[in-house]
Amino acid sequence: MATAGSGVGADSSVAPRGVGIVIIEAAAVGTPSIGFKVPGVRDAIIDGETGFLVDSEEDLAKRWIQLSEDGDLRERQSEAGRTHAAGFGWRASSASSNPSPFVRSKLAGALVDDDIRYRSWGL
Repeated sequence: MATAGSGVGADSSVAPRGVGIVIIEAAAVGTPSIGFKVPGVRDAIIDGETGFLVDSEEDLAKRWIQLSEDGDLRERQSEAGRTHAAGFGWRASSASSNPSPFVRSKLAGALVDDDIRYRSWGL
């Protein structure tokens, strides 16, 4: 993942990922991403809304240029990414399940860490 001051992130890995955590973290701070259509990345990017999913290096380069040159598109995807990223994290994950008291006690520390991280990002 690299932004190089462009305000755009790209994940150039073609290997499947468990979770596109780097992409979700980028979205949380308003950075649209471009990634290949592989598991994990497909879950982290909403194609056309929070960034772009691509099939080739040529498509990646075209989308990078598009996002770099189109400030309005970049801003729309930035806002959509922040909203999308807010649905991830320990608090959101634990709210969608009914963990046992033991699991809840273990999550408590992670929730505090999650809150501190998101506050530092201004969320």
